[in-house]
Amino acid sequence: MGYFEMSYLKRLTILGVSLCFLLLVGCEEASETAKKVTDEVEEAVQAEATKDNEFVLSVKEGSLSSHPDVKIKDAFANFFSSSTWKYFQAETGERVVEFTGYCTYMEKKVKAKLQFIVEEGKESFEIGALEFNDVPQNDLTKAALIQAIYEGEDSSASQTENDAPVETASQTENDAPVETASTEESINGITAEYAIELYQQLESYPDLVANGDTFSEPTIYEDEWVVYVSRPSGTSEGTIIIDEFGNVTFMAGNGDILETLASTSS
Repeated sequence: MGYFEMSYLKRLTILGVSLCFLLLVGCEEASETAKKVTDEVEEAVQAEATKDNEFVLSVKEGSLSSHPDVKIKDAFANFFSSSTWKYFQAETGERVVEFTGYCTYMEKKVKAKLQFIVEEGKESFEIGALEFNDVPQNDLTKAALIQAIYEGEDSSASQTENDAPVETASQTENDAPVETASTEESINGITAEYAIELYQQLESYPDLVANGDTFSEPTIYEDEWVVYVSRPSGTSEGTIIIDEFGNVTFMAGNGDILETLASTSS
């Protein structure tokens, strides 16, 4: 077999492999789309089937201890769009009422899922896991989201970004509000402006900016400055925390520490 025949066959082989790869990628994308549609249909069916469930109704008609005069269903209806409620029993045995709705987070529309843990025979319930676009959020985001819902921040969870202290309908142990920074506020002399200067010294900061990530305005949560970092897609990149001594911690949404920066002040 001559050189030109070998070269031609090699090109055909490469073309065939490329086509197979494209087909596989196309099939994977189609499969993911189909799964997403299937999941949404199943979710809608489950929500419709359990909309009158006693636990769903108890949560919707209930209220948070921090806002006893506002029913949860009314507060959530005013903040979210295209919302649904459903009930299911988790593999752990926990009884869960799950709320799903759309809101604006870091100027991006996101699908939020917030769970309420209920118990048979009890009127109170606990706020459980929170997700934005299927990405788990931490306690800080949850607390900020609750504040945004009840304080009506233009249907925007723009200052939220990671999950909140457990709160019950009748009694809450960790009901610390997130305060929006003003020019007068400071923590041990650290102002919001200085907090920004501190986190900009992180080694990862240039990469985050280059990737198009956005940073929320610093907010105060339990005597620490908190900054929420969001990817261009609207999903959570992580949370930056500046403590009263000027130490900076960059955490992922699941709580893993990505980077720390010790204060240089004595």
